[in-house]
Amino acid sequence: MSDIMAIIPARSGSKGIINKNIKPLNGHPLLAYS
Repeated sequence: MSDIMAIIPARSGSKGIINKNIKPLNGHPLLAYS
């Protein structure tokens, strides 16, 4: 089985919730669910 790597582009310029991509949600950053 081979390892798979991906780059997920995510904007950090949210105006509603600051740094929402790295805020924890159920113990993981929101970006981890992408």
